[in-house]
Amino acid sequence: MTHEDVTHFAEQKKRALILIMNKRFDRNQYQRRDATVCAQIMQDVTGDKGGDGKALFSNEQARKAEAQRREDANLELAEIRTHIQHVENEIAEAEVDISYFNDMIRIGCAFAAVPV
Repeated sequence: MTHEDVTHFAEQKKRALILIMNKRFDRNQYQRRDATVCAQIMQDVTGDKGGDGKALFSNEQARKAEAQRREDANLELAEIRTHIQHVENEIAEAEVDISYFNDMIRIGCAFAAVPV
């Protein structure tokens, strides 16, 4: 393995680390949007009133169940969660790449240390 090979792996590792940083930012943005939508759903459930002006969902368990039902039916939330899963998969792939690049850099350094 040549010096250029080791340098190449180091550059690829750097790119993968930058990718992870950017993907984590993307994931956090999606998670914030997820939390906002869930909070809005809970606010709607809590504010729902019956014809008599009383809360439709009078106890915490009923409110949580209704909020979960609405979250499960919410298409925007499903799309957000799909994006989050996709980003998490990309992060996992980049982490595997980094492990490979680290191994290759170590191997290259070990060969460089052996006198010829």
